[in-house]
Amino acid sequence: MESKIIYMTNIDRRYFMMRRALDELIEDGEMPASSQVVKTEDGSVWSASWEEKLRGSALVMIRFMGNTIRTKFWTACMHFLSREGIPYYMDAAGIERVAAKDIEAMKAYSFYGGLTNYKNLWRYVRSLFDKGMPDAEPPSPICWAGIYHPGMAKKFMTDLSLYEKAFLQEGRPTLGLLFYRDEWIWDDLHYQKAFIEEAERQGLNVIAVFTNGLPDPKLGMPTIHEVFEKYFMKDGKPVVDVIVNVMKFSFTTSGSISIKALEEMGVPVLEAYSLIAPKEEWEASPEGMNAMEISISVTMPEFDGIIHGMPIAAKHVKADGEVEYLPIPERMHAMVSRAGAWARLHRKPNAEKKIAIIFHNYPPKNSNIGSAYGLDSIESVRRLLGFMKEAGYQVDFIPEDTETFMKRLTAQATNDRSMLTEEQEAACQKVPKKLYCDFFATFPEETRRQMEKDWGKAPGRVMTTESGDILVPGLMDGHIFLTVQAPRGYGFDAAKIYHDPFIAPTHQYLAYYQWIRDVWGADAVLHVGTHGNLEWLPGKSAGMDRGSYPGSGKSAEYLSLPYDDHGRGDPGEAARRCMSCGSFACTDGRGRDV
Repeated sequence: MESKIIYMTNIDRRYFMMRRALDELIEDGEMPASSQVVKTEDGSVWSASWEEKLRGSALVMIRFMGNTIRTKFWTACMHFLSREGIPYYMDAAGIERVAAKDIEAMKAYSFYGGLTNYKNLWRYVRSLFDKGMPDAEPPSPICWAGIYHPGMAKKFMTDLSLYEKAFLQEGRPTLGLLFYRDEWIWDDLHYQKAFIEEAERQGLNVIAVFTNGLPDPKLGMPTIHEVFEKYFMKDGKPVVDVIVNVMKFSFTTSGSISIKALEEMGVPVLEAYSLIAPKEEWEASPEGMNAMEISISVTMPEFDGIIHGMPIAAKHVKADGEVEYLPIPERMHAMVSRAGAWARLHRKPNAEKKIAIIFHNYPPKNSNIGSAYGLDSIESVRRLLGFMKEAGYQVDFIPEDTETFMKRLTAQATNDRSMLTEEQEAACQKVPKKLYCDFFATFPEETRRQMEKDWGKAPGRVMTTESGDILVPGLMDGHIFLTVQAPRGYGFDAAKIYHDPFIAPTHQYLAYYQWIRDVWGADAVLHVGTHGNLEWLPGKSAGMDRGSYPGSGKSAEYLSLPYDDHGRGDPGEAARRCMSCGSFACTDGRGRDV
């Protein structure tokens, strides 16, 4: 009697490719028709139909991603397999009545990947139970890690020096891109190709590297540390200015690289997302990313000290069921721009860097400028200016004390209309009406409609001159722009509007950040105080789109200095929704620094 073999998974690509391999073998008469590839879903419920599928199996092979093994479905499935005496193999997990050498062989077929190895996995497993079957070819090693570029004659290179000569232009900032080997194996390289082409259009080099997220050194897989050393480093120094990581989970908690190694490398790691949901679902969702996606793409990478980015690709299922990840063009452009800004910041001399320092100002009165819990933000910035001057930043003056600082600041930087004199208005930076209206026209129609509903036709009437130019109050100190954050809104209950998920920010709010980024050309922005309002603006909870305000109008880099680590939710929101790098002012709960 021919043995029935089952492969069970919740991974779309694995399901399709294993099914393709099995279907071809069944058609050629090499596998019995009773063998199946079955797919579980997040909401799968154990039932008699599942028992019917699995009953009588000689072996059940299992590959799950996520928390499926902690569900009632898996508990019931495991009890059924044990009761029926059916051996099962779950990746590196134990298996009954199968020799250790056979487990290692199955792991090798599975991890090497590719259609040939998948077919031979089926042949190998059948030969274990159906005597007289011909031996399967041994697992065929395929490159574990390498460099990809769409201009290559072959699919990959493993010599960094040769790649540099062929594809990198001297003097350009260089981005590292890290993505899953599985995508390379199955030639699903749409978003990687788009990333490289977009970066090169923006005057950037790219070293795009594929590897395994959870490598098994026993099979010869290099660790993430080894991959970084081979492809992102040379002679102990980084050859990339920033790394964009599209892989999920955490490198450091798996032990594949240490936090210390990442710190010693000294290169920021930005997290970009390849959505496991279709693009249309992400676009329609107010949350942006579901709970599972936030867990594996947002929360777990935070253990590695990453800086959040945005979605650059989304899952697409072809008519035949094959899964591919297609680029999201507008988000791809924005992500590459952000990575390029970090890369240029890395190279730029301090004397040439323009830094905007934005004080929290809520409610928008002079008496509340720089308010913060557990942090004297005015004195902190005064001291910071001294450190910056010593580090080579262009700082023209350092106030003698906080009182002098506040007097000088409020003389030129205020959101308090009742205190704004004609002289102060004249001294304000300004966004020309046409420049803002052209910028506003680039937003999605729904976003424009909501803003005009709440604040009138662009440029609105908040903080504008008679000619319609928009005011940006602030004090210039060399290459440092000292300013107060634009108010969340006017004419409302300030406390009520602060966290309102529906009321749009004012035209002046977006113009304020437009001036900092596009007109003045800030290299980085430092927000100081308890807490800003940027991270609470309407938009998706995670995985920002163009219509999500926290990521729509601000500067290329957003460096947040939260007030106190006891308010973890606030800096967490800033890091995720504003794609910021957080710095913490920590106390022991009694106001003492720790």
